[in-house]
Amino acid sequence: MKRIILLLLTLIFTTSLQAEIEFETDPIAFALKGHSAHIAFAGGGYRLDLGTYGLELPEDTNNPDYTVVMTGQGFKLDYYGEKLDGWFSGIQGGRVTLDFTHAEDPTVTTSRDLVNYGARVGYRFGTKGFYISPWIGVDKFTNQEGPVNLGGSEYQWKEFQVFPTVHLGYSF
Repeated sequence: MKRIILLLLTLIFTTSLQAEIEFETDPIAFALKGHSAHIAFAGGGYRLDLGTYGLELPEDTNNPDYTVVMTGQGFKLDYYGEKLDGWFSGIQGGRVTLDFTHAEDPTVTTSRDLVNYGARVGYRFGTKGFYISPWIGVDKFTNQEGPVNLGGSEYQWKEFQVFPTVHLGYSF
């Protein structure tokens, strides 16, 4: 049902604003053994991004006893004003699954499903055709069940996370 509502809102948004369609990706996600695919609709000073992503968290950001893989789906709604290139700010949210694997025994695993929401700010270089968009977001993660404990080692996901990245895209 949520997907149907999201699809209807997207159709309303795109037809009412005669939005431009964009496709983009996050190359950092691929460098971290993951994926990233986004479709966006821009018009009327706003931009709606719907995407899916995944990555393995770098070892220095988590307990070395764990490998943590994050996958998720989400949205971003940005305000950029009269010009599509330049500064923008917005909100973001989605659903995230964290898969934890103990480093000493790969058969010892568990998962956690979280909801995240937050704010972001960035800068976009380019309008039509190819563009680059570095940005930084701050998210709050909810539905936390407490720390993960596998093989006698504890891992606590932080309630607030800062996420800097860059997206590459193409606008039609």
